[in-house]
Amino acid sequence: MASNLDYLNPALIPLEEKVKAYLEAEEELEKAQIEARSLSTSDLPPPPTALSNAPLQVVSISTLMSYSSASIT
Repeated sequence: MASNLDYLNPALIPLEEKVKAYLEAEEELEKAQIEARSLSTSDLPPPPTALSNAPLQVVSISTLMSYSSASIT
């Protein structure tokens, strides 16, 4: 039984090779883009909004004055 390759026009073989090379290059490019995205996001410091979510401590002026006077004596 003949395979489909037996019916392939020999003039189309260079085109087939070009298509295969293009598909391989496209796959490599996609992998490189995914790797670049993962590297760029993993090396970033935490966003500044993470600091703004920290709870604030409210201290009265009298408390600050008592700390400063205690450290003087």
